[in-house]
Amino acid sequence: MAIVEQALASQQVTPQQYFQLMTAMLADRVTLPEQRSQINRIFDEVKLGRIEIVYW
Repeated sequence: MAIVEQALASQQVTPQQYFQLMTAMLADRVTLPEQRSQINRIFDEVKLGRIEIVYW
């Protein structure tokens, strides 16, 4: 998933990207356990302040 890789590499995510990840999880569009794990990692990193939500 490109958004996940970009967010982990840059340690930044836009509100739109964050919403897309949330929507994918809630709509059950993420089927592979490793994808779910990576997206959950993004959510955790945002909560901890390690990934910043940026408004460009």
